[in-house]
Amino acid sequence: MTVRLSITTKLSLAFLGLLVLVLGLLGTVSTLWFVHQQSLNLDQFLDAEQRAVANRLEGIAESFRFLGRVSSAEVDEALRRSLRDMLSSRINRPIPYKTTLLIVDAQGLPLAESNHALDLTGPLPALAPGETRIDDVRGRGPAYRVVTASVSLGPGRLGAFRIGCLLSSLDAPLQSFLVSLLVALGGSLVLFSGLGLGLIRLTLRPVRSMVLVASQISEQNLGTRIPLPPGDDNLSRLARTLNSLLARLETDYQFQERLVSDLTHQLKTPLTILRGRNELALNRHESAQGLEELVEDNLSDIDGLVNLLNTLLELARYDSRIDKLKTAHVDLGALVAQLGEDLEPLWLSKNLQFVPQGDPAVVQADAEGLRQILTNLYDNCWKFSPVGSPIVTSWRPLDSWVEVVVSNQGPPIPDDDLEKIFKRFYRSAAVDPPSGSGLGLSIVRSLVELHGGSVRAFNPPGGGAAFAFTLLRVEPVS
Repeated sequence: MTVRLSITTKLSLAFLGLLVLVLGLLGTVSTLWFVHQQSLNLDQFLDAEQRAVANRLEGIAESFRFLGRVSSAEVDEALRRSLRDMLSSRINRPIPYKTTLLIVDAQGLPLAESNHALDLTGPLPALAPGETRIDDVRGRGPAYRVVTASVSLGPGRLGAFRIGCLLSSLDAPLQSFLVSLLVALGGSLVLFSGLGLGLIRLTLRPVRSMVLVASQISEQNLGTRIPLPPGDDNLSRLARTLNSLLARLETDYQFQERLVSDLTHQLKTPLTILRGRNELALNRHESAQGLEELVEDNLSDIDGLVNLLNTLLELARYDSRIDKLKTAHVDLGALVAQLGEDLEPLWLSKNLQFVPQGDPAVVQADAEGLRQILTNLYDNCWKFSPVGSPIVTSWRPLDSWVEVVVSNQGPPIPDDDLEKIFKRFYRSAAVDPPSGSGLGLSIVRSLVELHGGSVRAFNPPGGGAAFAFTLLRVEPVS
């Protein structure tokens, strides 16, 4: 069975493993350094002891120059006596290591020995006068380190001496060091483990906050957003990505709710009327002519419902940004002139004059979307324009924007309706009887805002009504 560990557990195990590795490496390096340092200290001590003994022996050898003609036996006795005096002066000295000193003649025969703790006898290495040598001796009882040096024992007399020190004398300091090191490393492990695990929890606190907020988001509060952690790292980018996803979910959910609400609002009454009309015709047993008229009325109502559904879907797509605009550089004057020609049958029906006004201008817009904006505004103006009046389309630069104004000579828009007419399904009470579905100007606002601009209605001082919207202006290339 595969065990799936949490991020916190993985980070904690990785940190603890790395900490143990670092502390173990530090302990190993420290131990090797301490052992090496102790070995150096022992070598320095043996070297100092060797120099001291060599100086004493040179002093003894120098004293024999002033002796008269004496026998060899008397010289040997005097030498042994001097050596015993030298060895007795070394007893109970305050030294860090206990040693054994052996002095031998040229044939390797012992002349004097400080103690019998170590067996320093054995073949002597070939040494030049004044030369020294340090060796570790193992396999002859306790391991020890010995320094061997050649020395003069008087006129024409050569000899050597050995100073040995047990290597076990290094064990006590090493054990003490290891105990201290283990205590220090153990304390460091506990301390840094606590600090590291606390730091991991502190670092992952934004993640827990994100999880808590995300767990509380439902369809009732899709507007809630995950708090952004400080900085610009992967965690903050993850939070922004999740917020972007939530925003899209909220938009899609609102789109569904709005579409269902609009369909319920607009289809319930026409469908009820359609059903009632058919039930009434069945109850009355209409004639063939009456049924034919009923079918024609039903087809007309169905066409109206289909058009309404298409309009609602189009408006919902604009509101939810499902259809992305494909913007490009659009020649505003050329598009207005072409649209005026396309709608000529509309103008001729009321003998209206189509008047475009403005200097050449290029805007950043979706050509089809811009045609839809102008078409809906022209349709609105056509409905309320008196016969033979002009419909004027003018445009002018406004900072980085181009403001487009479509005006007619129809009745002014009531002040209370200047903003309301852009709401969905709103039809002004000033119009009798109300006409249209009340969606045309809603589509205009959605498309203009999708372009990044704004739209408004106003009543010009010279009379009539007008609509103004803005589009991003493109500077001409010089």
